[in-house]
Amino acid sequence: MAIRNIYLKIEEIVDYSPVEPSPHAAANYRRDCMRNPGHEDGSIPLSEVNARRLTALIYREYQDPGFLIPKPDKLILTDVNEPIFAHRVPGTVIYARPGEHLHIHVVNADTMPHSFHVHGLRYGIDSDGSWPLGTQSSDGRRSDEICPGQHWTYFEIDPAVIRIARDKFSFLKMCRGDLEIVPGDARLTLAQSHERFGVLVIDAFSSDAIPVHLLTREAMRLYCEHLQENGLIAINISNRYLDLQPVIAARLFGTIDSAYPDG
Repeated sequence: MAIRNIYLKIEEIVDYSPVEPSPHAAANYRRDCMRNPGHEDGSIPLSEVNARRLTALIYREYQDPGFLIPKPDKLILTDVNEPIFAHRVPGTVIYARPGEHLHIHVVNADTMPHSFHVHGLRYGIDSDGSWPLGTQSSDGRRSDEICPGQHWTYFEIDPAVIRIARDKFSFLKMCRGDLEIVPGDARLTLAQSHERFGVLVIDAFSSDAIPVHLLTREAMRLYCEHLQENGLIAINISNRYLDLQPVIAARLFGTIDSAYPDG
């Protein structure tokens, strides 16, 4: 039986900014390829970088039982934008080969108690498309929290995902706002809804088999029709296999131009 020891230390990264996680390679970050307002030159100003700074909590992997020698290996070898190990969130990703038994040793080097639990047996771009993963700001807010008075609606096609989210994780149970889950194909169920949203977040394109019916001009028009005035559409286009940015930009901006020819 193959046994491998894993040594994790719970630590803080002070003054962490997700748009410039590593000051040693600032040229690789602070970029906005969508050129949103205030970023017309494609860069994010230093004032905005500093405004996003927070104290991130990570589980950093070490190579020795004394937690003295950090493991600097990259999490994803092909990710050219991955920060150096001392400035990245998450701190580590553990890979296990078939037949291996992992003995995981965790030491809490923070000033507060924290938990440790396994989210799954596989992690990669298909599992999560964003950095950071649920960090906390200086005033106690989390990047994934739903605030009181807010209403969130999840459109989810897979009943197993809904069941697991309710039974195995605490996010839905601890939600302080009004939350609704609509089962079924998101495009069809959204078309039947009369609700208008302040923000539409579309996250379905991380795998090698993407739902193309969510990228058509008709789909983009549907999204626009269900936005409140001054509403936002956020689309997670992280994908290891496909470059979706030019396709989605052309479809979405084309739809907006045709729907609002006068701006």
